[in-house]
Amino acid sequence: MTVKEDLKTLIKERLTEKASPLFLKRALDILELADDKESLTSAVERVCRMISLFIDTELAHEMSETLKTKLVKKT
Repeated sequence: MTVKEDLKTLIKERLTEKASPLFLKRALDILELADDKESLTSAVERVCRMISLFIDTELAHEMSETLKTKLVKKT
């Protein structure tokens, strides 16, 4: 599994019950556009800002740490 796939899986697992299908699709699309470590990092930050604004600040912070840790471990 690639880093991008891992990040997308984590987002799906955490947001499936909390976010609308449209929100989830948008978050996954943002990650899909990333093509290197730098752009993946930016994508993770953008997705977490969206989560913070529209769903839950604590969840966004938790996911930010989890996704960034996963990104560092895999690259």
